[in-house]
Amino acid sequence: VVGLNLSSNNLVGELPTTLGNLVMAASLDLSNNSLNGTIPHSASNLTSLQTFDLSRNSLSGSIFYPKLSSLNLLNLSNNYLDGYLMEGVCNLPIIDLRNNR
Repeated sequence: VVGLNLSSNNLVGELPTTLGNLVMAASLDLSNNSLNGTIPHSASNLTSLQTFDLSRNSLSGSIFYPKLSSLNLLNLSNNYLDGYLMEGVCNLPIIDLRNNR
């Protein structure tokens, strides 16, 4: 899988830890669904990821920032995420964290 776009598909439930198995994915868009729970740490395995969009869901917990060198866009807006920004997050070309806690 090089790219996966499942935005606006009425998906519900938590993100599975198997999300981290998509190691060759360059783009992952799960925006505008009803996903809840936390972002699994296994998402850090997505080393080829260039765009990661989880906006407009009901995700909670700490703000997730994968230290991935290929990442160009991280959109976590309109969720219930909180916590501190990790070092390096401001170096991303495009990051959107608005409308969180």
